[in-house]
Amino acid sequence: MLKECHLDHRQNFSNKSMIKFKYTILYVSDVTRSIQFYEQVFGFVRKFITPENYYGELITGETTISFASHKLAN
Repeated sequence: MLKECHLDHRQNFSNKSMIKFKYTILYVSDVTRSIQFYEQVFGFVRKFITPENYYGELITGETTISFASHKLAN
């Protein structure tokens, strides 16, 4: 379930507003399994997972994809 998206507004060379997608948080039941799925299917690299398995992030270039457990959301 997607709950949060964050955008960064920047000016480009022609003075028009440019939007960059910075990160998103996916709320999941199992952070480690979700990250393993994205690593295997899309080839992303794990940045970290907390020891409690409540939160983790993938290295995906300019945009961060993070995973938070449902427990953390409550």
